[in-house]
Amino acid sequence: MAEEQIKQLLVDWKVTYYAEFRPAETKLHNQKAFEVIFSRPSHTNPVPLHDARAIFFMSDAGEISFRMKHERYRHQASSMPSGFLFDKFIDPVIAQKERLDQEMGPMQSNLAVFRAGQQEQG
Repeated sequence: MAEEQIKQLLVDWKVTYYAEFRPAETKLHNQKAFEVIFSRPSHTNPVPLHDARAIFFMSDAGEISFRMKHERYRHQASSMPSGFLFDKFIDPVIAQKERLDQEMGPMQSNLAVFRAGQQEQG
């Protein structure tokens, strides 16, 4: 139920990213937490190198709050303005990761090795 309410909130906020939900830990007993991983998979890039992560919390009273994974401040969903676009939180995180890749070179990961093998086969 909590996950469905958060999913509806993301629809209301017109999120254009794919959102993957995972249960997350919280030290407070009166709330549930979910890590939501935002990315933009495509046919040519089914597993994007860059994503943005947020933790969403739902209290037993039904109040939803969230914080981006790299932030400490928790935002109350009810305090977001009408017409709020959540993508404005996601876009800068992904852009920063892309910039770092350009400046420092691509991340060396299993995914990068996998993609290199796909390109050689294709």
